Amino acid sequence: MLAGHGFYPDQKEEEDCDGHEYPNHLVPPEPLPTPAFQRRWWVLCKSHEWFRVYLGEVYGDSRWQRMMRMKKSSFLQLLSFLRDGLQKQNTRYRPCIPPDLQLSIILHRLGHGTSYFDLGEFFGCGETTVHEVLLEGVPLICRVLGPLYLAWPSPDECRRISLGFEAKCKLLNCHGAIDCSHIRIRAPPGQTLAEDYVNRKKWHSIVLQAVVDFQGCILDCFVGMPGVANDQRVLRNSGFFRRVSRGEILQTPQMELLTGFQVRPYILGDAGYTTTPWLMSPYRPRPGAPAHISVFNDALVQGRLILEQVFGRLKGRWRLLDLGTGLEWTPHVVHAACILHNFLLRNGDTLDHQEEYEQGNAELPNKHQHEAVGDYAESVREELAIDLCLRRG
Repeated sequence: MLAGHGFYPDQKEEEDCDGHEYPNHLVPPEPLPTPAFQRRWWVLCKSHEWFRVYLGEVYGDSRWQRMMRMKKSSFLQLLSFLRDGLQKQNTRYRPCIPPDLQLSIILHRLGHGTSYFDLGEFFGCGETTVHEVLLEGVPLICRVLGPLYLAWPSPDECRRISLGFEAKCKLLNCHGAIDCSHIRIRAPPGQTLAEDYVNRKKWHSIVLQAVVDFQGCILDCFVGMPGVANDQRVLRNSGFFRRVSRGEILQTPQMELLTGFQVRPYILGDAGYTTTPWLMSPYRPRPGAPAHISVFNDALVQGRLILEQVFGRLKGRWRLLDLGTGLEWTPHVVHAACILHNFLLRNGDTLDHQEEYEQGNAELPNKHQHEAVGDYAESVREELAIDLCLRRG
């Protein structure tokens, strides 16, 4: 053999482990490395430390209130109502999400409109888990707390409300004030359907109708009518209207005015409502009108000021109401927000005024309804206006 090639006949060729003989100058090929198996987590490792340590132990009450939109004492009371409904069983694969963590997810979503991804990062769980918590937790608030905190008042409470409105606007036997507010939604699928939900400000919404007392407690709410609907149409489709029509509410007690007229309980509406014996709306302005007309209109405006504050506080505390969610889901969110509003109002749990919603999307002034006011409804309004002037001297 030729020199310089590193092969000598007197050298014995080595035998590879596979039985093949290779010359000494050749290196047997190494087998290709088998790629290591990359274990993938069925459930990503998450930590609840942020919630347990910082929010639970480090943050003070003011910080807690900013995060959860309520004081810690209110949170714990709310948790006591909902704990049984939120409690789940551990599985052989993973532990359940504890009730206090579930409630925190719900409140953070309602209060800040936080995305599912960010909620999962904050509270140490997956986006699917966040979705499930909200899907079960928001209706749970409505079922458990609704009968306790959003129900028509008892006769004794109605008497207290009547005295409150009398002190506020001098009108006798007034049991509430009514108005509507638009709640933003995502555009529904389908052009025809979507157009029905475009309001006068040209964005998609559903309508929230609320009846409130003189302190801002919501006595009745109805939500879900499309944004194109006016206040009178919303009222006629509401359960509140049906209850009044059946004589279940706003019937007693009657009160005698200085004129000797017996007036039944009623609520205060704006120009978007037709006057009825149980709903007083303002007189249409006209030149040369008697003095008692302007006095009555001023008193009615004074009695209804609380409505603007209620809608402002509702949207200020629960920011999700102004961010827009799906058409089917939004009524549940609004209903839960109204219940929580009353729950916190009874607890004296109020936010700083800077946290309240700025009425950037305040409602447009309502036009006067063209429906004729019935003779009896007109006489009730006239008697109230004259009585108001007599008592004011």
